[in-house]
Amino acid sequence: SDAVATLMTATKFRNAGQVCVSPTRFFVHEKVYDKFVGKFTDLAKALKVGDGLDPASKMGPLANPRRITAMESLMQDAQDRIGQLKAPTLYLYGAHDQIIPPRAARHAAAKLGANGRTAFYAEGWHILNRDLQRRRVLDDTLSFIRDPAAALPSGAPPVVKR
Repeated sequence: SDAVATLMTATKFRNAGQVCVSPTRFFVHEKVYDKFVGKFTDLAKALKVGDGLDPASKMGPLANPRRITAMESLMQDAQDRIGQLKAPTLYLYGAHDQIIPPRAARHAAAKLGANGRTAFYAEGWHILNRDLQRRRVLDDTLSFIRDPAAALPSGAPPVVKR
């Protein structure tokens, strides 16, 4: 798992993660999960972030100024289209999310269309399938996949929409 974590760290952070094949999720067997996460975290923390022209820097800022506009465009597009989703959609949100602010989560939940459902995890973080409630979140997700209209096994309440 050390070799895999080393390879995945290099792959994830190559060009500051701005590569079309940069991984966004890792599926790690529970038997090696803690070891993988520990090694990956250590390697990620050791990356020297700084001026891209400094040879000591291992990761710099966005590749070029147009990436800022591209990122803003992707976020705006997602916000504009969330209500147009045609397939059944389960939107999960954890109260301790440090990336998506509560106001944005409530806004997204409010704009979901008729096929959208939400689930709020009071003890959840950003990566819900990795935190201490992961079994609960995975059970809810699998249940939703099997039958989008069925009650979630955890009984998680919906995200408050406003």
